[in-house]
Amino acid sequence: MTAAPGAPAPVAPIAPLALRAWTVLSAAGAGRAAFAAALSEGRSGLRPDDQGTPPLPTWIGRVEAVDHRPLPPAQAGLDCRATRLARLGLDGDGFRDAVAAACRRHGAGRVGLALGTSASTIGASEAAYRRLGPDGAFPADAGDAALHTPHALAAFVARELGLAGPVVTVSTACSSSARAVGSAARWLALGWVDAVVVAGVDALSGSLLYGFHALQLLDAAPCRPFDAARGGISLGEAAAYALLTRDDDPAAPAALRLAGWGESNDAHHMSAPHPAGRGAEAALDVALARAGWTADQVDQLSLHGTGTAANDAVEAALVARRYRADVAAAALKGLTGHTMGAAGLLGLLASAVALGERCLPGSAPTAAADPAFPAPFARQLRLRSGPGRPRRAASHAFGFGGNNCVLLLEAGPGPADAGAGRGPGPGDHEGGGARRGGPDGDGAPGGRDRPGARGGDTLLWVESLAVWPPPGAAAPAPRPVPTLLGPNERRRAPEAVLAALAVAEAACAEAGQPPRGLPSVFTSAHGDLAVVDALCRTLATDPLHLSPTRFHHSVHNAASGYWAIAAGAEAGSSAVSGASHSFATGLLEAAAVAAADGSPVLLVGADTEARGTLAGVHASRGLLGVALVLAPRPGPRSRIALRLRLQAAEVPRPSPQEPAWQALAGNALADALPLAEALAAGRPATLALPLGPALSLALELAPASPHAATEDGAGGPAARA
Repeated sequence: MTAAPGAPAPVAPIAPLALRAWTVLSAAGAGRAAFAAALSEGRSGLRPDDQGTPPLPTWIGRVEAVDHRPLPPAQAGLDCRATRLARLGLDGDGFRDAVAAACRRHGAGRVGLALGTSASTIGASEAAYRRLGPDGAFPADAGDAALHTPHALAAFVARELGLAGPVVTVSTACSSSARAVGSAARWLALGWVDAVVVAGVDALSGSLLYGFHALQLLDAAPCRPFDAARGGISLGEAAAYALLTRDDDPAAPAALRLAGWGESNDAHHMSAPHPAGRGAEAALDVALARAGWTADQVDQLSLHGTGTAANDAVEAALVARRYRADVAAAALKGLTGHTMGAAGLLGLLASAVALGERCLPGSAPTAAADPAFPAPFARQLRLRSGPGRPRRAASHAFGFGGNNCVLLLEAGPGPADAGAGRGPGPGDHEGGGARRGGPDGDGAPGGRDRPGARGGDTLLWVESLAVWPPPGAAAPAPRPVPTLLGPNERRRAPEAVLAALAVAEAACAEAGQPPRGLPSVFTSAHGDLAVVDALCRTLATDPLHLSPTRFHHSVHNAASGYWAIAAGAEAGSSAVSGASHSFATGLLEAAAVAAADGSPVLLVGADTEARGTLAGVHASRGLLGVALVLAPRPGPRSRIALRLRLQAAEVPRPSPQEPAWQALAGNALADALPLAEALAAGRPATLALPLGPALSLALELAPASPHAATEDGAGGPAARA
């Protein structure tokens, strides 16, 4: 069944996925046992701010060990607070051993990484700006250029674990690591990989501390979610990891299983929730549909619970409206602080403690639920922990740009200690079942029996293409003018946002796809480098006067948020990065959404010219925006059939041939241009886009055929010219 244009695609139930191992490092402690103890005892790791320069009148969740554990000398060029935190987090609960066992069983090319982060290694850039040389350049010891990119943490973790499968950075602010779970689930469902490391890593930094200070959202006391006396956020840092596989090995059934996930957009405001909680409720409905549950079946709930007035009020109303009266709801940010991009995965792992340890976490230090909330919520919110036997749990994660995600976890039939992250045991961490097609794979084809995916191939149809600047545009190209934005918004919006919205608007119009129900993936290597340069300069000279608008614009999903608000786009939206492979990374993510969800999807990429100090660090030149709509089935507007395959091969970055676009060959997103040229020409072509050191995305284009979806069975090869 195909949804009408603009309507959300029907949501089909999924097969649960196995949570084989997990670990977490936060201010509440290192490892699973410490995390469980903090939840059980209501023990907070918050302390007065001693990280900001100058310190702010607020409390933070700082991992003190990070200050004393630099990276080994061989990795000195990557040493910063965020990479230290990521590395220390991997050392807990035998997690490295669990991943190594998965790599031995399936091959390193069959194990992927989806890492959620809000700020990545921005702290390293902030430190460099505080020590600029007389010429305004980075100091010589500022680290590798790759350290100063949104993808730096994911690339670092992939190297630490020896992974050779697909790697993506998901950066949708506070929902980032929850959204990364959805990426992993789609890759597994399509048979692209056999195991995925899902990560959430964010370290304390000036941009986060002073950004939230500028928004007047920091509490002067320790965070008290849902309390009448709450005053805002206490920021924290964390590194959380989980290993997911298909639960298809009868010899090693999972003790904990991901049962569903749901994504949505508020389409309301960059930093305030929809007052009726419409987007959050939509994400809950999608997650429940995937799991085949009703909300009444949820026993335990990990709340987003930031401690801000608006977010807590909207979430409390949603819980009272949708969950049963005795659901055990808990907010953990009073213990760890708001760990930003890691918060979504921390919430899921708090539910893992509840299901695995038979403990219902509380909400310390909250004294009582705000009496202004709906009456049922006072009973639903657990203030103190206690024993319990929950079987099903939900976890909420909401972020800037109105980005919402809900995850569902259930107890499986496996032994209670399976998935404890205790190191490799017989089958516990390795998944199982037939190997699937794809890089390094052999044997039975994987993926769903639906058009768009079969074995290692994914077959999709391109409905539209838009590029800024268009071929033949005068140089330099004029500033993009998306008509969805009013004059004031166009004047304030950064270049990357303008380019992204201009091509997104054009691509949707050509495809005949109303934005409202169209999922989207936004990709960028750097975001807007002029914004990053200005942000870091302000933090180095006058951090207390950081502009709230500049902070909004600095988040990696700024373009995604602008799009959702301006276009009324309420379907799920992701913002990803892959360094110099960002377009190919975004294309892979969009293909996963289209093929696994059976929905058309909008892919948008934009990158800017490096400005100021960053011009000496990054080589990106010019302004480039690219958008296309992918569909899982052919339609009357299909331009071309596109078949994708992951292949274990290192390939050079292709170059554009169109003279008008050759000037943009130095842009960070220029790997999009050869595909754009082939799509514009409408002719058969083969391309290979690099995805990593030993991984590429093979593309085959053929003229669209209305019968292609049924040739050679569901998801068969595209018709040949």
